[in-house]
Amino acid sequence: MYIKLRFSVHDKTVYIPDGYVNNLKQLQNDFLNWVHDNPDCIEKIGNHYGYVFNEDDFLNYVNSFIITGNEKAFFTDDTISKNLKVKTLNF
Repeated sequence: MYIKLRFSVHDKTVYIPDGYVNNLKQLQNDFLNWVHDNPDCIEKIGNHYGYVFNEDDFLNYVNSFIITGNEKAFFTDDTISKNLKVKTLNF
C-alpha cells in the first residue's frame, strides 16, 4: 500500500507491504497515540512543551510496531507511485 504522508509544509510517500494495514484511520490514530506516549517526540520550546514528529517517526512506528518478520516499509520516489492508487494521511 502506498500512503502519502501530508504535513503542513511537505509530502512524503511511504510503501507498506500488503496485509499489514486494513484501516488507514486506525493506523493514523495508533501512530498519534504512540507519538503522545513517546518521549522522543516531545520537545521543550521556550517555557512550553510540544509534540514534534515527521515522516521518519511514522516509518519508525510502522517498522517497529506494525510490520512483523523481514519485510519493511520504506519511502518511495513520488514518480514510482504517480500512476498507482495512493491514499493520503494528513498531519
